Amino acid sequence: MIPRGRFFTFLTVFVACAVLTWSCASSSSTASKDETAPKQNGATAAAVVVGVLAVVLLVVLLLPSGEPAAREEPETPPRPDVQPIRNTAINVIINVTFTYHTKKDEDEARRSAIDVCLVRLNEDGRSDGNTFAFPNGEANNFTLNYTLNDEGQPGNDRYTGNVVMSGWGWGYIHTFDSGQYTYNDPEKLFSVLTDQVYGFIHSGWQETRKQEGVGR
Repeated sequence: MIPRGRFFTFLTVFVACAVLTWSCASSSSTASKDETAPKQNGATAAAVVVGVLAVVLLVVLLLPSGEPAAREEPETPPRPDVQPIRNTAINVIINVTFTYHTKKDEDEARRSAIDVCLVRLNEDGRSDGNTFAFPNGEANNFTLNYTLNDEGQPGNDRYTGNVVMSGWGWGYIHTFDSGQYTYNDPEKLFSVLTDQVYGFIHSGWQETRKQEGVGR
């Protein structure tokens, strides 16, 4: 298949050659009787040369361009499944973002929310022998980025939120959200989101592609 750019180049040159050939032929056929035979022969020869050049150009354009065909990058194979985590001291970084003006100082509200999440993780992990702490000169195992939204009005607060879980050598792992219904207690919402995070740690996880049967 001729690339589009080469096709239009060929078409332009071909039309120009055809016009030149027609012009030469017309000059030859309408030459006056007083013109000598060599002039007529010259016009005919010019028309033949132009025709040959057009054929050569067509052959050249039809030759392979030598440009390698675009390759599709092979799909990255699914990462190994992560088995349930047990009896492990886990270092975690917790970040909290509010998309609204908090009732109390935002730094204080953030520290309070982080404490709630850390306490909840340790409560959830107790039966599995897992403990959670902030890294202190150590490698981090998980990063949890919480976002809290206030969709209500003063006196009628309605909170929603989500948490993005990453780490454990995977990078991004999953995003958990507060679901269909809103909460009027942000502390409870943080606890619910944290329970979802720990559900992955308790049960292990695998890539969505493998859950859908891709890569098996």
